[in-house]
Amino acid sequence: SASSRYEGYDFDSFAAVKGKHFGARRDGVYLLEGEDDAGVDITSGISLGKHDFGTKALKRMDAIYAGVSSTGALFMRVGDGVNAYTYRARRNDQHLRIQRFDVGRGLRANYFTLDLTSDADAFELDSVTFHILPTSRRI
Repeated sequence: SASSRYEGYDFDSFAAVKGKHFGARRDGVYLLEGEDDAGVDITSGISLGKHDFGTKALKRMDAIYAGVSSTGALFMRVGDGVNAYTYRARRNDQHLRIQRFDVGRGLRANYFTLDLTSDADAFELDSVTFHILPTSRRI
């Protein structure tokens, strides 16, 4: 029951018919196909939201593991409320496998924002696990 957001689309509805995807708007129905969008690479992504991981205490994160498949490189954007940093997965695989993102050691926060993106046009996400390390400070 997740929602999707498409940028740069002025369609008001979508449909999939016999494995093909269509977008509709006032002036007609369009087949959505191709490797790029008018010469611009298509990227995909998902926002995982803002998390405190069950504690308001200051914490750090040293790794993120995602069960994901992608033909393109995968990136995890991690924000601490002030700055955001992007980390590339150690590898990518077109088959569903656990991929590791190594997060910078100095990043500490009470809340983290997380976004997963791929430079390919699509990826399949099964799971995400965060390796959280507590700190002795609360603020």
